[in-house]
Amino acid sequence: MLAISRHYRLVCVPLAVLSLLGAGRAAPVAAKAPAPKKAVTGGKNPNYEEIKAEPDPKEWKLKKTALMAEGRFPEGAAGEEDKKMFDNHYKLVVAEMTQWQYRAMLHTKWRDLKNDMKGFWRAPDKTLHTKLVGDMAKLLPIVFEASKGQKYSPFARYTALLTYGELNSDEGADAGGAGVVPYAEALPRLIAVLKNKDNKYPAYLQWAAFAGMTRHIVCTKNSITPENRKELVQILAAWLKNPPADGITPEVQSFTRRRASDLLRLLAGRWPEANNVDVVTALNQFAADEDAPLDDRCEAIRTLGSLDKKSFPEKNIPAVARTIALLTAEVGRLTPAPQPIAAPAVEEGAEEPAADGAAPPADAPAVAEKAPPAAVAAADPAVPAEEASVGKSQNVLPPDLQAYFLTCLRSGVLGPPDVQSRGLGSAATADNKQLLMDVVGKIDEMIAVVKRKKREDKLSEDEIRKLQDLATGVETIIGHKPADADGATEQARATKR
Repeated sequence: MLAISRHYRLVCVPLAVLSLLGAGRAAPVAAKAPAPKKAVTGGKNPNYEEIKAEPDPKEWKLKKTALMAEGRFPEGAAGEEDKKMFDNHYKLVVAEMTQWQYRAMLHTKWRDLKNDMKGFWRAPDKTLHTKLVGDMAKLLPIVFEASKGQKYSPFARYTALLTYGELNSDEGADAGGAGVVPYAEALPRLIAVLKNKDNKYPAYLQWAAFAGMTRHIVCTKNSITPENRKELVQILAAWLKNPPADGITPEVQSFTRRRASDLLRLLAGRWPEANNVDVVTALNQFAADEDAPLDDRCEAIRTLGSLDKKSFPEKNIPAVARTIALLTAEVGRLTPAPQPIAAPAVEEGAEEPAADGAAPPADAPAVAEKAPPAAVAAADPAVPAEEASVGKSQNVLPPDLQAYFLTCLRSGVLGPPDVQSRGLGSAATADNKQLLMDVVGKIDEMIAVVKRKKREDKLSEDEIRKLQDLATGVETIIGHKPADADGATEQARATKR
């Protein structure tokens, strides 16, 4: 089963960097001036509503322990009293998600709720586990859906949906994860949030839905139907081609597209719906977008390596090969446009190994476990700036990231190791095959220069010169002339003349 803290990192850590970097920028479209925010005093924020609930009676902890031992309510009046305390406690848990004073403790309340679900699952009778999951499936949407007239904080809505995506109908062997079965009834809402018809949901809820959908995809036992998969693939491909822009910073758009690419890689590795030419077109469009972060573009090519050979019509191969070659040259020159360099995303769950065995550098930023999700904080002007952290941009790739990105590009052509008929090269014939092998040859030469380098290692002048020569060489293979110091190619100058 996917660990709670790992999901917290999956969504919150990259967003802490990406969303806040763009938080100070103007939105891409004109927006109405926000209403003045009321002052936050003490443990209350008058800008948001809070759900009220009765506190637990002092005997609840002992009663919960007894209930977990049996997994069901006793008969008679005692059972009715226990049921009343049970219902009150879990209404209180959801209510506290909306209460401003607990905003920095939401991860602990989430963890405690998950532990309760596991505890009831270990009982000989599963009745109370089934009841608790069913109750949460009704209570949590009240918060994250926020119907007309309701205004819960971004912290509350985000945590509620993240918790909703973690619900399981089966907690697995010993409640430890093996054989876990995600709650099937959660799928329609998760897909609806990702689809976001009529822009009903803010972007941060889609990130929470991504985490929930990832669990449903990677778990061996799941309830995703072919219809679910087809709809999900269409949604993700559309995001890669035309990411939503209204009120969303470029950094957030890029993160959303990156997660869409990651989910398509998982889907393509298990089911046929993501193995089609539309997905290839969408991924190539994302990878060729020079305004997107370099690491995200390389990961999109890695996703191509998970698609089967039927996804690549011969006529489309040169265009994708050109994208891969240009990315190879960009990585080799060490000077991508300034972008936040995030640790490459790794699929979660012990049941689903990484798609191609490429191990990203172990430099993921540590999680400030007691801090609220910084991306959600950025979505709310009322949240103090000190509750979030900001990453820094880099102009030069360290060698270990160079090696990883080059490995992603190589995987796009050759597919994951030990997997047949995957990747662009599996469908190429004749001239296209030779073109791809020439590009891969340059990639392998670059990898030989930077492999086994550490983050702090510096490349020598000779190594840098060799990488630059290889970058020029891979551009020559596809007939591309790099820009000169003025930013224009000789071909462009000739056209102007």
